[in-house]
Amino acid sequence: MLEEAGVPRIPDLAAADALILDLRRSILIVAELRDYALECLRFNARPRDAFAGARRGQSFEILGIAGRLFDLPEALDMARQALRRSRSQTVRGAIIFLEDYFKAREDMEVPDDIHTALSVAETTDSRSTATGALNVLVGEISDMEALDRLDDWKDKHYR
Repeated sequence: MLEEAGVPRIPDLAAADALILDLRRSILIVAELRDYALECLRFNARPRDAFAGARRGQSFEILGIAGRLFDLPEALDMARQALRRSRSQTVRGAIIFLEDYFKAREDMEVPDDIHTALSVAETTDSRSTATGALNVLVGEISDMEALDRLDDWKDKHYR
């Protein structure tokens, strides 16, 4: 609804005050979800918490949607950290966040450290993780190069 209304990305909630009341209410809801997702990512789970990876992955997915409206430098840093760890659900969620984040910012280049971390596309056993990582890089690399890399991944994993 907010995208259809042409609401621009806003740096913080103070900028939402100038919007129509109905839109402001929707932005406040998205802001609450954003804050909840960030808190979930900050939470240090217990070692035996079986749902921790799924919770982090889903939190990144929420932030991917919230990133269409808000600049999320803290979430971008958290995604960088998640890519360095090899917990599949968290990595996949971080990649989904990065796909949405950079899709909403077509003029923004993928930072070098994230570009390097997305080499997970070559080492992962998960096709969806490999495809997602390559999707983040499209724009930095051509569609054809992404397809070639995916073909190389398939050859490596489906012999």
